[in-house]
Amino acid sequence: MVRVRVLGERLDPPLVTRRLALTPSHAFRAGDPIVRENGKQRTNGWVLSIGPERSFAADEQVERLIAQLKPKTAEIVGLREELGVELRIYCIVYLADQTPTIWFKPDVVAWASQVGASIDVDLYVGDEASLRPTERPS
Repeated sequence: MVRVRVLGERLDPPLVTRRLALTPSHAFRAGDPIVRENGKQRTNGWVLSIGPERSFAADEQVERLIAQLKPKTAEIVGLREELGVELRIYCIVYLADQTPTIWFKPDVVAWASQVGASIDVDLYVGDEASLRPTERPS
């Protein structure tokens, strides 16, 4: 699974949706319950996701996700500057018996830098049954 999260105290999820002209996979406000966990969201967020997919091609998933966002680069930078939002690109990989190759093309890293996004890779290792990803918003 790959996702981009836009986070910030002053972020208004409907505003992000309008400015980017994209429908989020999930959006939340500070204080909303965290799905499948005991707790509450600490800040406001807007999330665009791909997956989960049974593939070790995280780089391809990231490229597909960023392809949706690249035409909106100026708007994303504007939101970051105007609202002080944080952007994070998450790659979530579930492993049982294989070892994935995780890498990102220079244009992906350059775009992340341009919009001020961090890149986070989470690896979950376990047996096949325990690793079946379930669709869940974050």
